[in-house]
Amino acid sequence: SQGQINPDLIPPQGNFTSYAVNEFEGRLELHNDIPVKDLRPGDIIIETYDEVTLTLDSAVSVVKGETITQANSGATGIVKATTTSSNSIKLVAPFSGTFTDNVADTLTGSTTGALSTYPSVVAGPNEVKDNYFLTTSRTSQYLVLDEGTSYDFTDIISNETLIQGAVSGAVATVDEYRTGVLTAVDVVNDIPGGSGYTTPGTYTNVTVTNVSGSGTGAKADVIVSGGQITSFDITRGGSGYTESDVLSVADGTVGGRSGGTAFEINVTDIENRLYVTLNQDAGLEFNATSINLDYIIDDNVSPITIANQAATSNISFDATSSGVGGAVDVSADTIDFGTAHGFENGDAVEYDSNSNI
Repeated sequence: SQGQINPDLIPPQGNFTSYAVNEFEGRLELHNDIPVKDLRPGDIIIETYDEVTLTLDSAVSVVKGETITQANSGATGIVKATTTSSNSIKLVAPFSGTFTDNVADTLTGSTTGALSTYPSVVAGPNEVKDNYFLTTSRTSQYLVLDEGTSYDFTDIISNETLIQGAVSGAVATVDEYRTGVLTAVDVVNDIPGGSGYTTPGTYTNVTVTNVSGSGTGAKADVIVSGGQITSFDITRGGSGYTESDVLSVADGTVGGRSGGTAFEINVTDIENRLYVTLNQDAGLEFNATSINLDYIIDDNVSPITIANQAATSNISFDATSSGVGGAVDVSADTIDFGTAHGFENGDAVEYDSNSNI
């Protein structure tokens, strides 16, 4: 009737998740969080970070991501966005020192070099909140590969060769092959651990250090209570770790330690990951699980040469089940000949039960 909205015209409502990150462009790293976040279209991401704005004595051009260093004060910050011939640049963390407006304290860029200018006005650091709406989850993925097998994607990456899922049909280019991503540690046997820690509290995204091993980049949320580390949750997996590694954290990153014993924790699980950009023309995603696997189609398999296809061998065996003394292990799909059979990979085999089934 007049004045009412036709319910058929109202778009369906779906669930969404809101994420908060405390760093500039932290949204771009959410997919690397541990435990894994299932990012979906419609999700909202809020980035909160500090920003310093420098109004300069003369125009400069700078490149996003380069480090700006000020003479004399030693202050540094990271350029937020590429600018050309501008009298203003914005910097984001990590910061060090405090920028000044002294004429002698000129600026230098790690990429662009000497800028031959100084800040006439320094504003900040000020807190900034940026809101983002995830429009699609079909841009990129990472694939968890069999950690018991070594792979080489060097040529595929350098040649931008497309890969395709044998089951899913998804098509993608490979951006990075990352091995030894830390996913789990032994919290059952190693927590609580250490002693002599002086400052109780919760410490987030603490850099993980190595007691043994050479992995890098892992971070963890750590809780200190009663002089011990009572909680250790991996938040970023880094790379290069193995399941024999032993990890710790620097005393200063968890409030300090006086005497006692340094905390140590063993690695229990890692992943090998293949980061890919999905082909939008194919419009498909890799959708494998630990039960329903997917495989990358390989059009360049190594050939196996059979030297003599004319030769034949006859081997007799008891075709009854190994459970009753025979040679056939039904559960393992194998035949135990009892002696060396002489076959090689690729040999053609004809099975004749001779009515012995």
